[in-house]
This record gives sequence, C-alpha cells and structure tokens, in this order.
Amino acid sequence: MGTSSAEHGGSHASTICGRIRVCTHGAGYRELARMTGCNPETIRRNLLNETPTLSLVCALCAALDINANWLLFGLGPMHRRDLTANVVVSFGPETVRTFASEAGRAMARELQDPEPIDEPRQGRATPLRLRSPEAGAR
Repeated sequence: MGTSSAEHGGSHASTICGRIRVCTHGAGYRELARMTGCNPETIRRNLLNETPTLSLVCALCAALDINANWLLFGLGPMHRRDLTANVVVSFGPETVRTFASEAGRAMARELQDPEPIDEPRQGRATPLRLRSPEAGAR
C-alpha cells in the first residue's frame, strides 16, 4: 500500500535532508526559497547542517504536496495525494466521506467558542483552548 523511502531515491532517502533532495529534485537554495517563501540562507544552513527546521519542513510539505510522515520518517507515500488515494482504497469512499463529514461537524462545534487560557505575555499571542463538546454551552 504505502511506498518506502527506498522507492523514492534509494539510499539518498534515508535521512530527512536526503528526502528533501529527492522531493525537490536537487533544486538549489534560491529555487527552494522561491517555492517555499523561506530565506535561501536559512535553507542552506538547514540542509548543510542536516537539521531542517519545522517551519522549513512545513513549507516544503505545503509547497510540494509532500506527505510529512514520508519527509520526516520515510513512511508512506511521498505525495499527500497518494496518501489520500491509499485511505480511500483501504477504507472505501463512503467510510472516508462519513468520517470527513463527522470530523468537520465536530471541528465547527469546537471552533464556535474558543476561549483564552492565559494572560498574554508581552509581545506574544494569546494561546487558545478549545472546549470539548462535553463542556457544554455557557
């Protein structure tokens, strides 16, 4: 069902940076910066030190439709579109539709009434805590 990292670049795909090289087809730092909106120097440092930041990983996944599990751990298919196809094949389209519909309704309920949990710190955004449906209405 899922594809291993060996099927996407062989031994080069055994590390996060190797998988980045595979999914970006060896693009240069400036090209990666253009695709992701990240600074080219930051990308260069991340890849040379073999320590990509979470923001770079997220930007690459979003820009290139990459499955984060594949990029971080080498698990599953490289592209998210292939992951979606695997879910539909594994569970069937009706089950996936039902799950998505229920998840969407639950998320909408939780997002209706977010509440702050802490006093804001100077210069930082206030974190939000979503009440569970069991908490009920105020």
